[in-house]
Parts: sequence; C-alpha cells; structure tokens
Amino acid sequence: MEANTLCPDTGWVDIASVGVLNTLGDDGEVSITLPFPVLYQNVQVNDITIGSNGAIIMSPGQQVGFTNGTMAGAADGLYPFWDDLGPEEAGEGVFYHTIGTAPNQIFIVQWNKDHLGGNTNSYIFQLQIHQATSEIYFVYDDIEVGNVGIDFGASATIGAAGPNSDVQVSFNDPQYLTDETCVNFYYTNCARPINYAVSYTTTSEGAITWNAGPSNETDWQVIYGQQGFDPMTGGTSVTINGGSALIIPGLDDMTTYDVYILALCANGDTSVALTGDFTTLPDCADPTGLAGATAVDSIFTAWNYTANTGFDIQEFAMEYGPTGYTSGGTYI
Repeated sequence: MEANTLCPDTGWVDIASVGVLNTLGDDGEVSITLPFPVLYQNVQVNDITIGSNGAIIMSPGQQVGFTNGTMAGAADGLYPFWDDLGPEEAGEGVFYHTIGTAPNQIFIVQWNKDHLGGNTNSYIFQLQIHQATSEIYFVYDDIEVGNVGIDFGASATIGAAGPNSDVQVSFNDPQYLTDETCVNFYYTNCARPINYAVSYTTTSEGAITWNAGPSNETDWQVIYGQQGFDPMTGGTSVTINGGSALIIPGLDDMTTYDVYILALCANGDTSVALTGDFTTLPDCADPTGLAGATAVDSIFTAWNYTANTGFDIQEFAMEYGPTGYTSGGTYI
C-alpha cells in the first residue's frame, strides 16, 4: 500500500443529510457490517469499528483511543484525523452511507466533530472506500476552525495501518493539510523505496542512501540533476544492482540537486519515485602553515590562506585549549 495526494473523481460528497447518524460522544465507537467486502492489504474485511476520534479499525468491537500515535504499532485501520475529538454539539455526529451501485459502490464515513477542549466549530472530513478499485481516499472539507495548535492536523495522525505495511502521512504536523486536501491509498505490485537520507556532502559530491519498500526490491534507477530538472527528459541516470546507496561525484559546489529513486521490480514494473535533495558545500579553502609562539601568559599564532576563486574570506574563527582537549575550548 502506498499513498499520494490525489482526490477522488467524486470529490467531496457531503452525507450529513442522508447518512446514518451516530452520536458517539467523547470516546465512543460503533461496529457495523460493510456494504461490500473490502480486501485490505490481502485480508478480507466485512465488519469494522467506527471511532469518535477520527478513525476506523478493520475489525468490530475495537476502540480508537483519544491519544493519537504513529502508525507503527497502531491497530489495523484507517486514520484520516486521529485526534481527541469531543462530544457532539448540535448538528454534529459521525455518519456513514453508501453511494452508487455494485460493483461501483463507494462507502463513506464522515466526521463532523469539534475538538475536545477547543471551540465548538466542527472539523469536517471523510474517508471513502471504492469498491471497484479498492482505493481509499481521505477528503478534508474543513480543518481550520480557529483552534491554534490543533487546526490542520497539528495534533492529529493521518495514515493507514495494516498487516503488511503502515503508511504514515502526517503525525502532529500541520504542513500536510496546509498544502493538501486529500490522501489516496492504493495498491501496487512494485513498491516505492523508502527512507531517503543524505550520508554526507562535499564541494563536489553527495552520498545518499535509501531502503527497499515492502517488496524488498534490490535493483534501482537513480536519476539526479540540478534543482528543478525534469527527470523524464533530463538529468543523469544510474542503474544499481544490489545495495541501496550511491556516491554521486563530479558536482558543482554550492548547488542543490534533486534525486529520484525508482525500484526496478522483478515483474518488470518500475515503481513511483522516492524523491529527495541535497546541497553541496562551498569551495572554501583550508588555512595552511599554522605556526605559533608563546609567552608566559600569551599565545601568538599565524597562518597562510589563499582563497579559492569566488570564495574570499572576511574573517576567521579559532578554538583553542590545553594540550589534549577534544572540544569545548575557548572560541574566538
């Protein structure tokens, strides 16, 4: 299972006037039978738990706690806005409804709930499960209601937890919902790599690492180029067989590079790209010829320095201490 930012073709479907209303109170739940079986990460699900706190669990009789956490270790389920949502005010509730006809039905759960301890304005969001494609969407209608530190999911978890993979979109971070209005979860036979990291950079090279996705891929295509390049038409491409690390030489100093890493899967498919970037260091020359002399209470020192073109030095910094010190000396 992977995720992107696409919205469903149906868009936002307000079911508050037609759906089954559940007033779940502060931390309540309701168990229901789905209108059609859902194959969730290769496990058939027929019954679910809908929780007051912005999530569903893929089995009945469960609880969605009021304290949100990361997807790692969370119960198998869908978490569009896992947070401490409060008792219903007038007109609020958790609704569910099915639209369309088989085999193209869409099951929708919608939360119109305020946050416990916040103002009485409702956060309004929903999840959609599409029968025909098994795709799942989170769609957000109103997640800015005047609660500083809570709006935009600043204290919420967004993601999906399952028996085969966990996909965490956001955790206590308002940035995702500041930028996006949907999450789309989908299945693929060639999983995207994960965990892009920069090992080091110099003036002329960068070293990067990544990890295989749930399919444990071993072959990769890495495409890199200066920031803003189009990987479909430009950049430098490197194929890697085995291992998940690359040292990229021959770069310009003080330049940001974009990186696209794609899995080359055994079935012949190519994954969606894992993206990242890094910036090379300035080509600043090192001092040479350090020499010194001492007096009873003073140290006199001098050095040589020749600046590289374009990197004139305006000042120097020095740290000193007694013989054998490792760090934390006097800094001038």
